[in-house]
Amino acid sequence: MGMVKIAARDAAMTFLWVGCASTLRPLTANLFSYLQPRPPLALLLRTTIVFLLRYIFISIGKFLGGASFNPAITTTFYAAGLGRGSLFSLAIRFPAQ
Repeated sequence: MGMVKIAARDAAMTFLWVGCASTLRPLTANLFSYLQPRPPLALLLRTTIVFLLRYIFISIGKFLGGASFNPAITTTFYAAGLGRGSLFSLAIRFPAQ
């Protein structure tokens, strides 16, 4: 039952990430049309927005007990031996992400 909960949390995180990441382009377009920054500042603003979004989602993932929206994170930690899961848990979590 624990694996199902983790997979459900991963699926919820992925759903939220796709929903938020798909709004990055319109968000930056509206923000840049209002602020009209020069190119170096525009890059800094984009980087800051993406950094904040990633930080928020990593915090949400920790709050949800280690949920992840990125399958590369789960796979890398398993391959390095740092994850607390097994190959079976990886097989359950991967499709949800």
